Amino acid sequence: MIFAALDCSFGCSLAVKNREHILFAEHLALLGRESDRQMAPWLQQSFAALGLDIRQVAGWSLGLGPGSFAGLRCGIALVKGVCLASQARIRGLPSSYALAAACSELPPGTKLGVLHDARQGQLILSTYLLEAGMPPKQLSEPCPLFPEELLLPENRCQAWTALAKQTLPSLPEEIEAGLQRQPHVPALPLLQAAQEQFPWPTSQTELAQACEPLYVRQAVFVKPAELRPSPKSH
Repeated sequence: MIFAALDCSFGCSLAVKNREHILFAEHLALLGRESDRQMAPWLQQSFAALGLDIRQVAGWSLGLGPGSFAGLRCGIALVKGVCLASQARIRGLPSSYALAAACSELPPGTKLGVLHDARQGQLILSTYLLEAGMPPKQLSEPCPLFPEELLLPENRCQAWTALAKQTLPSLPEEIEAGLQRQPHVPALPLLQAAQEQFPWPTSQTELAQACEPLYVRQAVFVKPAELRPSPKSH
């Protein structure tokens, strides 16, 4: 039985397995606004190279962010469309879970802070507990904070991680010094996440909630452009 995971929060990551045998785990670097034209052909080519049809996937694990608004919307919408035809199951997971799982070499009992850009001088903090031989345990929901708030007792962590190519505001020196930067969000931890921790939705209401992007950035307002006069008709 084929299962797949897709994360489009920062670029595009895909992982595919046949039962427990990993068939594919790759990343495509692209900007969120490029997702609508590059992601679908890449997915099609990746499955074709495996000798598979995308409709053979029985279950999809989707990264929900935080991350690129355009990338997340495009990725989630595409998989939902595929699943309408294939009747595959879908579940959503925080993209920060994948970044936390990639820090498995840290000592057991470590409280890990995963940082994302929140714009307007803020960061999005998600916290996890790392334990030996266990998947990361989420301790808090994503929350936008100013950098100095990371030093408050309730937000302090023993280790920190973030994406390498993501622009973050200036961090407190003690956090910047120990920050582990990762090249991209890997899809493989999403694919391997236990059903007990991230169960498959069993109703349409649960499905709608399970696929809602974790987009907690502050709104960015753009000054409207002046209206251009319409060309005179001849």
